Amino acid sequence: MSTTLHETPTRPSAPRPPRRRLVALFAAGAVLVAALGAGGALALGDRNAGQSADATQPSAAAAQAAANIQSAQPAAGQSAKAAAPTPASQQRGSDSKQTSGSGQEQSSTPSGSPKREGVTTLTDGRYDAYVRKVDPDRDLIVVDLVQVFTGKAAVRAAIQDGMDRSAAEVRDTYVRNQNDRLRTLEMAGGVRLNLIGSCESTGQEALFTKLIKDATYGQGQLFYYTLHVQGGVVQRIDEHQAQPAC
Repeated sequence: MSTTLHETPTRPSAPRPPRRRLVALFAAGAVLVAALGAGGALALGDRNAGQSADATQPSAAAAQAAANIQSAQPAAGQSAKAAAPTPASQQRGSDSKQTSGSGQEQSSTPSGSPKREGVTTLTDGRYDAYVRKVDPDRDLIVVDLVQVFTGKAAVRAAIQDGMDRSAAEVRDTYVRNQNDRLRTLEMAGGVRLNLIGSCESTGQEALFTKLIKDATYGQGQLFYYTLHVQGGVVQRIDEHQAQPAC
């Protein structure tokens, strides 16, 4: 008995893609990878550039602010220098200021020369005062600064201070002494003394003797004196009668 063998039909094998297609696929993949890498690098570069710009902007702003401060400093210094007050513009305290009838003032501002201990220095001008003590050997004089009124102003001032009208109306001169503060002033070595009843031929020693005597009359209120100050030193003293003789 013979057996007939039948061959199982086989499917024909798939044809292999051509070699050129494989090469094209590899090339396309390489291009895609390169494109992805270039895009990532570009994005990273943009981010780094942005960070650099952000970091640069504060530095630029800080540099600009520093430049503005430097440019403003000279102007501020000039303003402070201009506003700095000079000795002549300094205000005087109420306790160290007393004005005579002619508007003169006492000041505690020292002159350019060295100040002696215990001596008050006045600004240049004329000052009315009672004389309380004289020390010719040390060229010192102790005074009580006052205000002097004359004419109708004297009558008004006397009445304001409580004087009876009948007594005030006979006054041609009235001396107002607001306080009893004493000030020691320096006299020039050759201070000029113009005293009532003295002569030009009267010696300096005799003039000082008369000044000391006159300053004590009427409890020290019969005469008042005008002091002429220059360079912080009393250069001249003029004597005036403050009250009627009788």
